Formats: sequence, C-alpha cells, structure tokens
Amino acid sequence: LSVAKHWSVGNWHPNGKFFILSDVAWGSGNAGFVLNGKGKLVSVGFNTEGDHKIVSQQKVGMSPEGFDLSPDGKYAIVVNMRRTYLPKNIWFIPGRTKSSLSLLKINEETGELILLGKEYGFKGALPEDAVFDLESNSIAVAIYQEQDELFPKKGWIEF
Repeated sequence: LSVAKHWSVGNWHPNGKFFILSDVAWGSGNAGFVLNGKGKLVSVGFNTEGDHKIVSQQKVGMSPEGFDLSPDGKYAIVVNMRRTYLPKNIWFIPGRTKSSLSLLKINEETGELILLGKEYGFKGALPEDAVFDLESNSIAVAIYQEQDELFPKKGWIEF
C-alpha cells in the first residue's frame, strides 16, 4: 500500500484499527527538502479481511517529522520542523525561522483526521517530537537547538 511521498514515523491508534503516519512531503533530488510544500498526517485502516486502505489524509505544516496520539485516542499533535533545518544564509526561503505544531481530532470509529485551528508557531530549530501527558491535557515538545546556532550545545523541552 503506497501511503506517502516521504514518510517519517508512524503510530498505532490505541484501538488498533488505524495506523497513523506523518508524510514530510519532501520531493526527490537535492532540493527536495528545500522546495517542499505542506506535509500531511495519513490514517490507514486495517481489518481482519486484509483490506487495508487510506481512510483519511490531512495537510498539516511543512516537514511534519514527529507526532503523538493522545492516550485517549481523540487527538494527534504534529511537530512541523518547517524549514528550520536550512542554514542562515538561505534567509529568503520562507518557513525557515519558526517551527510549528498542528492539532488534529481523530474520529475513533472511522479514522478520519480533522485539523483544528491554525498552526501554532514557536522558536527553535529541528523540533523532533511531541508527547501528550497521561490526561491528554498538556503537550511537551523536544527542540534540538536555537535557530541559527553554529555549534549546537543545548536543546530543551517546551510545554
């Protein structure tokens, strides 16, 4: 089953009926990760007859490398690197100065993904992942480094 242009990571929905994955949507060639558009979250449905299919796709931000599903299975939080991995001297390429989060609601019966609101932008380059707390009330994001830091020395967790 072909599911994405360039997928990064996947997680099983808590009910076991759906496998959800992120597509960074990078193209081929040397500039594939520079001239990319928005990525997406993809929900693949599984059943006992082996009829596996894409049940939902939803565009999120650029370069959605990591995501987490809430413990109750109702939401997904997507970490969009955007283009924060590009060097400072490519200042004219949009999407280079901020990372973002996208929040989606998940229909637990059908696997449909529904985008809630707009992207939430934040400072920091190369956010790697996000996690929900056990009650699905808070989110923590792992950020690799400061923007344009020449020799990265520290990252941080933002709540």
